[in-house]
Amino acid sequence: MRALERLLTSARRAGSVYMFFEKVVSAKLFGVTFSHNLKFDDHFKNILTICNQRSYLLKCVKGQGLPSKDLHTVFCALIVSRIWYALPAWGGYLTADLIGNIDAYLCKAIRWGYNGNLKTLSELLHDADMKLFRSMLHSTHCIDQSLPPH
Repeated sequence: MRALERLLTSARRAGSVYMFFEKVVSAKLFGVTFSHNLKFDDHFKNILTICNQRSYLLKCVKGQGLPSKDLHTVFCALIVSRIWYALPAWGGYLTADLIGNIDAYLCKAIRWGYNGNLKTLSELLHDADMKLFRSMLHSTHCIDQSLPPH
């Protein structure tokens, strides 16, 4: 504790407490990569990389003879859940090009036989937003008291 006090005292003498904080370009919080300019390109690239790696895993499992119904379940568990995670937080910041990349990946998944029903990223984002909004309407949600009566 005394070491921290000495550091803060010397920082006050130097004129700035901020000299102890490092400026970063991006930070990963709760599995979402936030950039200094509020673009989620790094997070998107990370998700696409993970999805491609997991697609290889699905290809291997499909080669072992897993039925298509079970393959769809594994696809949802490994890939769709990764895309869906915190989607309301970062999905609105995506450009049309990035949305097109995810949609193209999901179309490939149909061709590969992993995904039976096609949902675009826009549909996934809408579903995630609606789920978040419905959960906010419950009286046990922390934001319920800030909303107008329903």
